[in-house]
Amino acid sequence: MRFFILSIALFFNVQLSCAQNTLTAELSLPTQISNNKNFTVTLTIKKPENLHSFAVFTQKIPNGFFVNPKILNGANFSVKDNLLTIRWLRLSGKNSVTVSYTISYLKGLSGVYSLSGNLNYLIGNKKGEYKLKKYRFSIIPENLTTVKNLDNYSINYETYQNVKCVRKIMPQPDKSYLTEIKISNLPKKIQCIIVEEISSDFEIQSSRSANVTITENKRLIQFNKVNSGNNKSILLSYLLIPKQRNETKTPVIFGKISFIKNGQIINLPIENLP
Repeated sequence: MRFFILSIALFFNVQLSCAQNTLTAELSLPTQISNNKNFTVTLTIKKPENLHSFAVFTQKIPNGFFVNPKILNGANFSVKDNLLTIRWLRLSGKNSVTVSYTISYLKGLSGVYSLSGNLNYLIGNKKGEYKLKKYRFSIIPENLTTVKNLDNYSINYETYQNVKCVRKIMPQPDKSYLTEIKISNLPKKIQCIIVEEISSDFEIQSSRSANVTITENKRLIQFNKVNSGNNKSILLSYLLIPKQRNETKTPVIFGKISFIKNGQIINLPIENLP
């Protein structure tokens, strides 16, 4: 009986210890941004007060967005290849640690985007990870300044949330890259246009898709009159070749999908799949 009681006590002590050594994190940011304004993102890490662990927060920044530090509170801040990294050698002794940064974006961007992130930390010899949920935010185009247009934006908000457009870049044995674009949940009876701009060290060689225009410099491809028909998703593809085949580089691509609904032009980014 005494052994049983000791076992129960030990179990709860272990559970309590694990709970006390758990880090969580959340983001705070506006849900709507307009008039090409910068906005602030705040990261808050919640932890036990006596926990002083090494921690690293990483976050993928969408194409067309730029990050600058604002309030770091002792953290190291870096951005490379659209990956934001915030590193603490030793978290402070408070119950929460807060940092903030400012995000700006290219003029003309609009649509719904998301930010998430991973928090990795080390407690003793044990590694921990906390994955943040997706925090969605919308960029309202500059021409949506009247109440009427904002109403139209609200009407189309569900469309902004539901339509997904992703890109997968796949290296081929001959050092070319097959690029596939998948569009999901596009409203029926709506035609869209997809435009992709390629970095200068690559050229667009070909596409098997219909209604395609490739510019003379082979750096811009446009898919015209695309519609889902009775399908739930659309798959488009094209082939990229490097100008210098003896170099190993991954193409940098910036693209968007555009269509009109309820009298409003909707632009959504095309996001890269890992």
